[in-house]
Amino acid sequence: MDIKRYEHYDNNILEINTRVLDVKEENGSFLVLLEDSPFRASSGGQPCDKGMLIQNNRKFQVKEVVEKDNNLWHVLSERISSGPVLAVVDSEYRKRMSMLHSAEHLFFGSLKKINEDAKVIKIDLSSKPKLFISGNISNENLFKAEVLTNRIIDAGVDRIVHYRNKDNLNDLIEKGLRIRTDRIKDDVVRVIEFKDYDISACSGTHVKNSSEIKHFIIDDFKKEKGQTVVFFEVGSEAIKMRLQRSQELLKISKMLNTSTDDTERRVKSCVEKNSELKEKYYYYLTKFIEKSNPEKIGEINLYTFEFKNEESKVLTRAIKPLCKGKNSVVLILNKHENSLEVIICSNIINCKLLADEILKLGGRGGGSERLCICSLNRESKEILDIVKQKILKGI
Repeated sequence: MDIKRYEHYDNNILEINTRVLDVKEENGSFLVLLEDSPFRASSGGQPCDKGMLIQNNRKFQVKEVVEKDNNLWHVLSERISSGPVLAVVDSEYRKRMSMLHSAEHLFFGSLKKINEDAKVIKIDLSSKPKLFISGNISNENLFKAEVLTNRIIDAGVDRIVHYRNKDNLNDLIEKGLRIRTDRIKDDVVRVIEFKDYDISACSGTHVKNSSEIKHFIIDDFKKEKGQTVVFFEVGSEAIKMRLQRSQELLKISKMLNTSTDDTERRVKSCVEKNSELKEKYYYYLTKFIEKSNPEKIGEINLYTFEFKNEESKVLTRAIKPLCKGKNSVVLILNKHENSLEVIICSNIINCKLLADEILKLGGRGGGSERLCICSLNRESKEILDIVKQKILKGI
């Protein structure tokens, strides 16, 4: 580990007068090696720094920073000469990355206090910052961790940096050190600590004090493939989002003619009632479809139904019993504002071949031999005529 380089990050050194030692052309770009550099390469989910190299009043934008054999290579679009150069990191972008990375540490440290089985899988601080976590994480615990994170931010906790030999970490491990030993390539380990809240081996940039983060908000979260993905934001943007959410909540409460404190209960009640109404609608829709009379086309029974702005999931669920009938083909023509949704279901014909014929008119869609859904900008009669013709010809 090049400790001097990391001390630049620790001290937020953003400009260095240095020298170009080597330039290599590679795939149309120029890789530049400097004697010293304030730049950070991409690693650990944090993108590389942005910035420029300035030589003889000429500015060279740094497109990327890559680390090879413990050397930092600065990727430029144009060739730069050997000799003196000023390396300048984009201060606003570095500040944002430091706020995001530090906030991730504090949020996970907070969550870990509530959910002991929580583990970080990876982080991604690119265009939409997110944290991937394993463990049995409830929605309520995510919100509790969000509250605790903002308390730590408001408390103004200092960042502590440790440089330790990887064989001398026992006291830090007792504090709860998060470390992936399989990822440690050097003898020296850099550890970032926010006392009493989080301590982790990390190569990223961080704020010196938690108050610099200003605010933390969970933008969204989802559960997928046995993990929880948490999208988050920090700083002024997080405050702006929090204000917008507050205003949206107030608007919804007024629509429901209730208080903001009672809005959650009222929304849950509306969702439950909506589910009940959907089930009743599905029941009567199924009965209506079952009692419909088909049009005979040879040996085939063609059931045709026209709807407007219906949910395709509800329609496909309602027609499935009818599709099991002998020699039955069910055609749904579901008209939307700018398109016609076509649903074909059958146990006797190849629905995919029929859908392919329809899609020759344009649009998109797909499915299986037994059920296909297409969407195109055509009239219902045109599609019905094609279906009848293809059934008569045996597709």
